Amino acid sequence: MLLRKSGCLILFSVLLACPAGLLCSAQQAEPETLVRYHFGDDPEGRLGWPNPNFDDSAWPGAKDGSWPMPPIDSDGFV
Repeated sequence: MLLRKSGCLILFSVLLACPAGLLCSAQQAEPETLVRYHFGDDPEGRLGWPNPNFDDSAWPGAKDGSWPMPPIDSDGFV
């Protein structure tokens, strides 16, 4: 029992001595970030979507983080 108490005391002392290592700051998301979407998928990569230089500026933007329901003939991917 004494070993358990001393182990807890050592752990508590270490945690108390270094609170800066336990804290991290969260970043606030920018409220005006526009999320663009496109219905469909490109599993073979023929359309170039994974390319970092791909221009998606013609895709519609989601309003308030939501987009409309996909058309009936969609494969379900957004």
